Amino acid sequence: MRIKEEFKRNGVFWLPSSPRTQVPGILSISDGGEVKLELTQPLGSSSVQALFDYSHQSSLRRILGHVEKDGPVIIDRCYHMSKQRNIAHGGLIASDVILANRAFITFSDQEDESPRFNTVTFSVEGIDEWIGISGIEVAPQFENSALTISYNRPEDVTLSLENGMKLQITFAWTPPGLPATKRAEVTQKIYFRLVSQEPHELDVFISVAEKIAAFLCFIIDEIVCLGEVIATTDNRYQETHNGTPVKIYCSSWPYSKDEPEIREWRILFRFKKIQNRAESIINSWIESCEQIASAFDLYFLTKTGRIGSIDLQFLTLVQALEAFHRSTSNEKHMDEEKFKEIRKQLIKVCPKEERNWFAQNLNYANELTLKNRLERMTKPFDDFMGGEYRSKLIDSIKDTRNYLTHYDPRLEQKAVEGQSLEFLIIKMNALFRLHFLKLIGFDKQEIGSIVDECSSLKGACSMIDRIYAQA
Repeated sequence: MRIKEEFKRNGVFWLPSSPRTQVPGILSISDGGEVKLELTQPLGSSSVQALFDYSHQSSLRRILGHVEKDGPVIIDRCYHMSKQRNIAHGGLIASDVILANRAFITFSDQEDESPRFNTVTFSVEGIDEWIGISGIEVAPQFENSALTISYNRPEDVTLSLENGMKLQITFAWTPPGLPATKRAEVTQKIYFRLVSQEPHELDVFISVAEKIAAFLCFIIDEIVCLGEVIATTDNRYQETHNGTPVKIYCSSWPYSKDEPEIREWRILFRFKKIQNRAESIINSWIESCEQIASAFDLYFLTKTGRIGSIDLQFLTLVQALEAFHRSTSNEKHMDEEKFKEIRKQLIKVCPKEERNWFAQNLNYANELTLKNRLERMTKPFDDFMGGEYRSKLIDSIKDTRNYLTHYDPRLEQKAVEGQSLEFLIIKMNALFRLHFLKLIGFDKQEIGSIVDECSSLKGACSMIDRIYAQA
């Protein structure tokens, strides 16, 4: 979660079971959604000690509080407590530090249960550029030295999700400040909103929101993060907060500490291109996320900037491609029954003292090799994966992976490094994005059109020439 300005508030805090025992402290929330509570009272005090009952799995509990400016808060899923004696901070002496997964601001609940909501509104970096819909119109009249600025809020777009929720694209705006004697400015901000008739815990909404953010990561070719998250309840589940916005701070994935640079030439397609079938595409993506989560996690890891070495970036991306194919194909080298019979015969002729070792090594002998998987992944996109150079591309990925993994001196001359390795990573990234397009429902002709219109993807698809054409 992107938090551009650190949240830091003084307040008093207590446990749901001990509302009268209140401890002064400082609640701070930093970029990435890290929630930290520094308490002045020593950890051994009865009120704080009761927070963690290490004899039970349910020891990760919540803290209630009241902070300056914002009022009531809930600090939820506390997972760490450290003793830090006599640390002066913000005018208070912090004795104990508690970390938590999330915080609910302007929200109070004396029950020791997770709150439920009906709507969660959230922003994602790059959403305004991707949606590309604006209600602002500017009509200059230079001959009369005049300028007319008007705003008509665009209608919300509502999509039905297969999980029963509605996904809305909604438009917020602010009018010019008054008096507008020197400056008149209208601003528009686009948000996603998840709406459910039945109340759900926050995790259900955040899971969908993260998938929407991941969707934009592929489209924009940058790690984009969740921004503002606002939740409301509109039924009798909690009458005291009926319709009252609750600001949410939490960690989310994908996340990068570096803010993305949204560049038009890297965007695969705009929302208007898919508007007539956006519902089908979004649902296909959400369903695919469940199936291919591990591959996507590895892919996004290579783009967060957290992997410094180019060798490690390459190895992680290779693993992501391999995991992608494993998740989308159950193909084996040969028929499973035939393989079992061959395996059985081979184990029979193996010396008894070596049979366990030999059997274990045969467990994965029927799996496709990395080369097999790369061949199958690149074949649908032969035009973009090098054509006559495709086999060389596959061998380069395979040999470089094997060399960096096993450091076999026989592969040293075949492995690529330096700028050639950078080109290889760009090419592999392009392969992942091509499969993303196929995964969400674009056919071969449509993908070809997107490649032609997206200059960054088009350049990456022709990168093979720079690796081999001059060889």
